[in-house]
Amino acid sequence: MEASRNRTYRFVIGGVSLLLNTLGAGLTFVYFTFIRSGLSPNLAEPDIRTLISYFVFVMILVSGAAHLFSVRYYKRLWLRLSSVKEEPDPQRTRAILDSLLNVPFNVSALSLLAWLAAGVLFGVVPEFWQSSETARWYRASHVFFGIVFVGAPFTVVFLYFVLEWLIQNRLHSLFPSEALTTVPRSLHLNVLPKIILVSLLIGIVPVTIISYVTLGQIHQVRAGEVDIGSFIAHMPVVIAFLLSLAVLVAVGLSVFVAKSISEPLRQLSTAMRRIRKGDLDVNVPVVSSDEIGRMTEGFNRMVGGLRERDFIRDTFGSYLSPEVVSEILSSPAGVNLGGEQRDITILVADLRGFTALTANVGPDAVVKILNRFLEKMVDIIVRHGGTIDEFTGDGILAFFGAPRVMADAPERALRCSIEMQNAMSGLNDELHPDLTPGNEQTDTPNPGRTGNPFTGPLTLQMGIAINKGRLIVGNIGCEQRRKYGAVGTPINVAFRIENIARAGEILVSEEVYESIKHITGAHPMPGVQLKGIDHAVTLYSLIP
Repeated sequence: MEASRNRTYRFVIGGVSLLLNTLGAGLTFVYFTFIRSGLSPNLAEPDIRTLISYFVFVMILVSGAAHLFSVRYYKRLWLRLSSVKEEPDPQRTRAILDSLLNVPFNVSALSLLAWLAAGVLFGVVPEFWQSSETARWYRASHVFFGIVFVGAPFTVVFLYFVLEWLIQNRLHSLFPSEALTTVPRSLHLNVLPKIILVSLLIGIVPVTIISYVTLGQIHQVRAGEVDIGSFIAHMPVVIAFLLSLAVLVAVGLSVFVAKSISEPLRQLSTAMRRIRKGDLDVNVPVVSSDEIGRMTEGFNRMVGGLRERDFIRDTFGSYLSPEVVSEILSSPAGVNLGGEQRDITILVADLRGFTALTANVGPDAVVKILNRFLEKMVDIIVRHGGTIDEFTGDGILAFFGAPRVMADAPERALRCSIEMQNAMSGLNDELHPDLTPGNEQTDTPNPGRTGNPFTGPLTLQMGIAINKGRLIVGNIGCEQRRKYGAVGTPINVAFRIENIARAGEILVSEEVYESIKHITGAHPMPGVQLKGIDHAVTLYSLIP
């Protein structure tokens, strides 16, 4: 089916070449045989028959050569297009794309050469049969000028724009989308030369041709070679024919040039509207090598950067709040290695009795329980603006106050810890089937289980510690592996406090309590000796 469509498309391209060249040759023949001949009274009847015979020959030469070139020379290209979407080699796909985009330029160039040959064969060669050297030069120059500078430019330029439009509008269905994301290598006209060329053909060439013909006839009238009555009778017909042809060609060229510029811009405008609505799954095909093609490639790269940025935001958002991610990504130095000192509030949470739990439920249930616990707690931490530093098995280390400065970091950490403890009841209800020994949804035995001392469902319970202090925060690691984290003694102290926190309890250091005592009360625990600290400290216990 695809091969059949490509063959049809191949003959459409060849048919367009044949049609436009035939039309151009026909208009040129009509001009010289019926329009221009009225200005040449010396043109005899045998000359008209000669013109007709040469016209048939030249028409076959011009239009047939272009058709054969597009059909036969590119036959292998058309056949390869049938399997281009399944082509495993991207470089071969690009080569096919480049060759296809060269078709308009190559076919137009061949047509121009054929028209030049036609100018010689149709304009110069027959004049060697004339006996008068003056008449020979006069007719040869006028016929050659009419073919090469009147018929050829309009036909060749029109052919280029039509073929370019046909091929560019077909590329998205011929090639996979990934092959149309970068600028192809092809012979082309940039936007400025296109506009200049069309402007010359529309605005200057018709005026120049009419002026040339008119001034030539005036010169012949003055020289007595043309009767003034014949000039007055036939010159308006010539001018009307040339003006009508110029208007038709101008309208056609204007349409195709406008399409070649407006359609890619319209696609870009549509893609930008989708981006404004949040849809980044857009890719505008790059179908030309001109400025618009390069602009489209730049647009696709920009969208790719936005998609990558969103991917980083979504991935990083698993550990940080959306506000924190935005702040990091908006900073020019946000991904550089390095750090700075900040006053940070640290939150450490850890499950109680999790080792015993793993001995009484299956491994699949353990993974499910742990993942659901971490998912629930991370969601709460991120919602309060916290940053996840790391997971410590069944525990979580988070901090508040970096990378975004928070004046209320201790209050945020307290509210976060209270919500985390309050969420444990609902989490236990949700995980009730998995927390009940003997209800594991797995056939994998637990080799570490020696018995089942629990007769009822287990429960998840958590201890939380909150401390504050001056830490070094930033991107820590190396070029191959980095993370946004924090280091410092206050983190070690937070872990020591968490070790003595009971199930369902929130323990805060004295420094933290001084910052939150205006919003909550707590039970003081003076004289607590923490491991690794040479002096006793006062902690405050809060049970929601």
